[in-house]
Amino acid sequence: MSAQSKRQPAPPTPLAKELRERIARDALVVLPGGGRLVLECGDGQAAAVASGLRSLGYDDVLCTPDLAGRDRVVDARWRGQA
Repeated sequence: MSAQSKRQPAPPTPLAKELRERIARDALVVLPGGGRLVLECGDGQAAAVASGLRSLGYDDVLCTPDLAGRDRVVDARWRGQA
């Protein structure tokens, strides 16, 4: 195994996590029902980002891998006001 394949993903910095959460919350104000939010995230962070979006009320949350097979993009649909 190469050194790169043994590398563990870095945890998100507090600022990156805070900015993603703010973007997701602020998007709720401008997205119409059915509108989509797409976020890029660091290696190993997609599951946490997806979970956070679900907790805010986003549906159809999908994680898309990059060319190396690592989940790096999270796409979610805002269901709109209940």
